[in-house]
Order: sequence, then C-alpha cells, then structure tokens
Amino acid sequence: MKIFLICSTLTKFEALITYPCEFKIKIVGANEGPFVLDMVNLVSDFTKTPVGKIKYDTKVNGKWVSVTVMAPVKSSEMLYSLYEVIDRDPRVKFKF
Repeated sequence: MKIFLICSTLTKFEALITYPCEFKIKIVGANEGPFVLDMVNLVSDFTKTPVGKIKYDTKVNGKWVSVTVMAPVKSSEMLYSLYEVIDRDPRVKFKF
C-alpha cells in the first residue's frame, strides 16, 4: 500500500509541475530558536543551492512561525524526497 501511495503522489507532482522549477513550500513549526534559518539551510543543503540564493518569507503568530521557501527542484522525485527530509524535523507541524 505504501508503494502505491508514493507512486500516486509522484504522478501528481509530475502531472501538475514542469521541472526544473522553484517550488513554493510553506513550513509551519514552533517559533523556537533558529527554526526559519534551519529550514532555509535544510533546503539549501538538500538542493545544493547556496543559502543566499534561496528565496524565503516568514510570518510569526505567537508560538508558531511559518516559512515559505522557494525550493529549486529538478524532478518530482527530488521534491518528494525534500518533503520527507523536512518532515524529519520534530519542530515541523505542517508543510504544504
């Protein structure tokens, strides 16, 4: 079942997006420490893009912070893998 879900998700990413592209990812997490910079650095490291070239915006709402990152991705597989890496951080509550 898990393999089907992954293939289904990849197919959706392939059908809706032309690659390579800058894909907008919104990440919401606890407003603790360097969360925003950690997420920007994570995208930078994963995509092998200099951190200074990663575009991002933040919004703070009390104990929560959202960071919208423009992630330069080359394929649907890369995008899906990036979502998995982001999800590993315990401070991340939502991503879309």
